[in-house]
Amino acid sequence: MKKTYALTFALLLLLATGFVPTAAAQEPVPDWPGLYDPETLLNFNLEMTEANWHTIVNDLTFDIEVPALFSAEGEAPILVSVRRKAATKLGQDKVSLKVDINEYTDDDGCDSDHGFPGATCVDKWHGVKKLSLENGDDNNVVTEGLAWYLHTVAADSDLNYHSGHAAWVTVTVNGDSKGVYVNVEQPDKQYLKNHDLWEGSDDTWLYKYSDIDSPEIKVGPEDELRDKRTPAKSLASHTPRDASLPAPARMGFWRVFGHFPLAKLTVRPAQHDIFRLFGLANKGQESVTWGHDLSCSHVTDKL
Repeated sequence: MKKTYALTFALLLLLATGFVPTAAAQEPVPDWPGLYDPETLLNFNLEMTEANWHTIVNDLTFDIEVPALFSAEGEAPILVSVRRKAATKLGQDKVSLKVDINEYTDDDGCDSDHGFPGATCVDKWHGVKKLSLENGDDNNVVTEGLAWYLHTVAADSDLNYHSGHAAWVTVTVNGDSKGVYVNVEQPDKQYLKNHDLWEGSDDTWLYKYSDIDSPEIKVGPEDELRDKRTPAKSLASHTPRDASLPAPARMGFWRVFGHFPLAKLTVRPAQHDIFRLFGLANKGQESVTWGHDLSCSHVTDKL
């Protein structure tokens, strides 16, 4: 009940006033998959030089990485790299962020202190190697988080579907609150391992759509084999179950907020705490069914 109240209070204040409260002391951060519990509001902190933060906020190449100290509330900071993600800036400086946990990690700890003497480096943080912090520019952080939640509902069903996890977090930079973000599980090799999809470098395939007509292999066979095994034409109309690919084993197929790879998903809102939190379970609807599209803009139009 305590964590439910904290999440409701923080997000409702965000929507009503734009103000994000300072969270009280919390329990230790859980490892994956508990790291993405949508009913727990974690607090993430970043420290970097003001010049580097200015660089991140104004970087329109979305490629510049800067060193920073990262910590969750109650934990010692670790050295990470941070870059801006390709999303529209909200307000003066609320930008989406990618946090690379092990960018500066080597066999002896940190490859350098990168301006933070005595900094600690780690290979993984609570079971993940990257954090993808979305600012809600696609619609808002509430509907984006609900969209991800519905994907996990489908993944927990008998529909043979794998979904990433997501949860709401607050983010502060140099002590200044940037608001509530959606912490989305990063689709990478660690994702495949965490979801028991990893079958070896030549037998596991992970695709990412940077452009809807250009599937890009992110994890798969060695480079010299990729041209022979990468599909020659668009897979935009296909799903993991019906795509015809010369893959030697299961293919991890990643599409962020594209067409939902199921015929339909039916949910009874009253059976889900998340819908009750946002007052979406008391509208006289016994069940709600979504078709192929579970993008942010289509999640709440039926609620």
